[in-house]
Amino acid sequence: MSKHHKLLNRQLKKYLPPDEDGHDRYEPLFNAISDAYYAFDDDRLMVERSLDISSKELNEVIIKLQQTQGTLLNQEKMAAIGHLAAGVAHEINNPLGYIVSNFSTLGEYVMILEKYMTEITRIIDEDTNNGLHATLTNLKKKMEFDYIIQDIPEVILDSNEGLSKIRRIVNGLRHFALVDKPEDLDYFDLREGLENTLIVTDNEIKQVAAVVKEFENVPLIRVDGSEINQAVLNLVLNAVDAIRLKEHRGVIHVKTFTDNNQVCFSVKDNGVGIESHLIDTIFNPFFTTKDVGQGTGLGLSIVYDIIVNKHHGEINVISEIGKGSCFEIRLPDSSIK
Repeated sequence: MSKHHKLLNRQLKKYLPPDEDGHDRYEPLFNAISDAYYAFDDDRLMVERSLDISSKELNEVIIKLQQTQGTLLNQEKMAAIGHLAAGVAHEINNPLGYIVSNFSTLGEYVMILEKYMTEITRIIDEDTNNGLHATLTNLKKKMEFDYIIQDIPEVILDSNEGLSKIRRIVNGLRHFALVDKPEDLDYFDLREGLENTLIVTDNEIKQVAAVVKEFENVPLIRVDGSEINQAVLNLVLNAVDAIRLKEHRGVIHVKTFTDNNQVCFSVKDNGVGIESHLIDTIFNPFFTTKDVGQGTGLGLSIVYDIIVNKHHGEINVISEIGKGSCFEIRLPDSSIK
């Protein structure tokens, strides 16, 4: 009887002792019941394993969906901000053009007036006996005319420099957003993209770091320029955060170069650095070393999605605690014009 399933043995011991008359007569029935028990156990184990696998797969799908949703939401938010920035930049650009043009004309007018007043002053100075000489001389001193004439060119120069900076910022915003980009991939000037992104992030950078640019001539690349700009933006802001955590004024080094038929760029900082065991996880969605509420943990995951998933490029990270990090981006040769 021991060869039977344990549940059947228990029932037989309880209701049909071994020495009961006719026990052997029912042995084929007992064997069939025992086989049914064993088959049921096998089916149950198979169902449990299948359910366990299905549950794990479902959890993985849910996690991936959540990660994708978070990434898409953040990308949509950044796209909306970029669209808004481009619209504002466009609106500013028109009156800014008038102001720049008018200032140029004003500078020419002031030069003419300066020559005119200089000539009048010369004529008056030649006739020192004329009472008008003393009157105009006193008036010039009272109104600080000589100082104003000397200061006007400097005022116009400073104003033109300020307007030129505003124009660079506006153009940087417009080109960073690339709202009018074609639906398909288009050829993109990486150096120009880096310049525009650095202009857009200048207010964040200048508070904590200086920027060193080492831009080699690189070929145009066929990519989604707005997304490459987004990746650069996230890397630069990540560098700013790393330097800010170190609580010192740092340096962000941005470089372009080519290597093995690949167009490459790197963003290097001298911030806090990344622990070696975390490097493999920093691109995971929602991973962050910041305090709760200080960051979404999506910045580097978006960089990975743009560079690796969408453009089939590579990201290499070199980091040392206390010395900083370098993110090197390599775009495939298939993207080169």
